[in-house]
Amino acid sequence: MFTSSSGSGDAGDLTINTQELFVRDGADINAGTLGGGNGGNLNVTASETIEVIGETANGEVGSSLLAGNEIGSTGDGGDLTINTARLVVRDGALVDASTFGQGKSGNLNVTASEKIEVIGKSADGIFLSGLFAGAGRGSTGNAGDLNINTNILQINQGSVSVESRGTGNGGNLNINVNSLGLDNNGSIGATTRSVNKDPNNPQANININSRDLILRNGSKIRANAQGQDVIGGNINIDTGVLAGFENSNITDNSQDFRGGNVRIGTQGIFGMQF
Repeated sequence: MFTSSSGSGDAGDLTINTQELFVRDGADINAGTLGGGNGGNLNVTASETIEVIGETANGEVGSSLLAGNEIGSTGDGGDLTINTARLVVRDGALVDASTFGQGKSGNLNVTASEKIEVIGKSADGIFLSGLFAGAGRGSTGNAGDLNINTNILQINQGSVSVESRGTGNGGNLNINVNSLGLDNNGSIGATTRSVNKDPNNPQANININSRDLILRNGSKIRANAQGQDVIGGNINIDTGVLAGFENSNITDNSQDFRGGNVRIGTQGIFGMQF
């Protein structure tokens, strides 16, 4: 199921309203642009649950909800907006708003009143399940933001991230939850290889607001920057309790220039050492 533009005209929006939505076995719901026109918005509302699970039988294509700009396009991508009670992204599936062209990508906005689960990887172990907003290699457009609002966010071996691998700015990752848990190498990340074009609008920041934040079994929250004069984004955490065990960590790095700042406001830290 898709809507797209391959010429100069804009694509229309794709809107889904349902009780339950299941996207499985490599199925794809997509709003995008292939040409000079802007891509449409993808709006998905399910009163009970949305599940995006698995891949095709040959393992080549994962199930996905997508909005973005394809290679060679010049138009801007639309937003991907999800509203539901419960969202599950599992077994190598992907929810993604990205640009691979000259235009900017839209934002990925996810609201779940009960719970979001990002679990596991593809059968061959190559692709993590994920919520993702970014700019791909060779792109020149800016990436959008990833905004998450839910009661419980669980990331088990999966990934929630923003990044820019092109020349455009990376987006910011904003998480507002009651309980946030990462396990089995689960990750929250922000990566950029782009020199910030707008100093008044920092890129690739991670902002987390939670009641409790628990990292286990090699999980990580990480901001990374690569390239000359590329400044890493900041990590800002406000939480009631922060706990990290089994070699989990929070890091902010820059390979060739300057990393961002890590700021943590909490009533108690357990297990982690600065």
